Amino acid sequence: MVDIIKKVSNFNYQIVQEGTRLSYTYSELNKDGDIISSNNKKSFIVTDELILNKLKDIKTHLENKI
Repeated sequence: MVDIIKKVSNFNYQIVQEGTRLSYTYSELNKDGDIISSNNKKSFIVTDELILNKLKDIKTHLENKI
């Protein structure tokens, strides 16, 4: 059996008609660290209030840095 490690390489969120969309890109590596696939993309609408609040906190933190 091959162990596959998935590593998130990027993520972002945006407000869309359906709600808050969280999109991310990830790579798949084998147990030796060889890249099996990269630039895989997925997204979903965030419904968990805890995650929505964390995204809001990140945005506020970034806005305070500029």
